[in-house]
Amino acid sequence: MPIVVIPLTLNWTMGLPLATLSGPFTMDVDMDGPDLSEAVKFEGTGDAKGSVESVFFRMNAAGRAPAYGNMELQHLDVDLGFKNLSFALEGLNVGGQPNNMSNIATIIQSVFNLVWTEDTRPLVNEMIRCSLNHTIAVSFNSWNVEGLV
Repeated sequence: MPIVVIPLTLNWTMGLPLATLSGPFTMDVDMDGPDLSEAVKFEGTGDAKGSVESVFFRMNAAGRAPAYGNMELQHLDVDLGFKNLSFALEGLNVGGQPNNMSNIATIIQSVFNLVWTEDTRPLVNEMIRCSLNHTIAVSFNSWNVEGLV
């Protein structure tokens, strides 16, 4: 009996040149914790505005589905990114002082650019691939070509 292995491939790319949002917001949050010297109150009502440019998500994957044994994801390459993230919550007070939180978008963009690099992306991809293979093995233990026919 010949050994049957079905190769599986997936190539998916999605992009948005520009995404914007705007609308009303209402916030009433008390933040407290052991690292804070005192509780901080976030409160306000106003307009929320934000935008992000050059959003993209790309995924290339390859695997196999053998006649006997578990399916397996053999290769995974995920990449994502964005530029010029901005948002503001006009009318927000933090600790009783006006603060539209626009600096948070700059921090998020900076951290993303620092963390998601050509050096770290392969490590994250391998962690995702291993987790997916474990999920496939546990969730679909008997799901193979033999079980489909």
